[in-house]
Amino acid sequence: MSIHPQTKAARAIELALLQFNQRSWSDHFIARLAAIGVSSLFVWTLVGPRWGAFIAACAVVGFFWDTYATRVLHSTIAEFASFDVAQARTKRASMIAIVAVGSAIYCLPYAILALAPPPGAILGMIFAIGAMSLIIGQHVLTQSMSLWTLPTPTFALAANAMTLAPGWPGVGCAVFALIAAANAYALATAAWRASQDLIEAQLELEEAAAGLDRQ
Repeated sequence: MSIHPQTKAARAIELALLQFNQRSWSDHFIARLAAIGVSSLFVWTLVGPRWGAFIAACAVVGFFWDTYATRVLHSTIAEFASFDVAQARTKRASMIAIVAVGSAIYCLPYAILALAPPPGAILGMIFAIGAMSLIIGQHVLTQSMSLWTLPTPTFALAANAMTLAPGWPGVGCAVFALIAAANAYALATAAWRASQDLIEAQLELEEAAAGLDRQ
């Protein structure tokens, strides 16, 4: 006798949330926050104190949002046994929305660096590319999750790239940034598929173990 499809679907979501917690917060959360702090310091030093203070203030907002997101995620995981599959999907969608807002809080200030004196645009582009790399490896709750979190780093990358050349060449640089975003989505999809393979393998093991217990 196999596991009921609804139970299996809910368990798959739970395993996805556990993977997401491990990828995004468990081992390198402090290192990620330290990197954000160092980024603010670079802006302060290389672009100017006012710009650095602005980026640092936004990073503080992002830190508190990350704290809220962590609390919601851990609460969801702790209470997951009481959810049916519809509630599980709702919780997953809520988590994706929370992460998308966090992505915007961190990335949009770096889009504004397009208006800063040099090398503000270069720093904005570097941060945007770093944000994309995190999304590729971490945002795998659903296949479409990265479509919600990639737009703000893509905008930051395009806005800063546009300032590197006047006129149509600048527009071309911004369009070229969209190619980077498309590549990031393709890689995020590959990461999601790998994550799904692990989840499916775990579900098969659990189903086999449940069969042995019944025997």
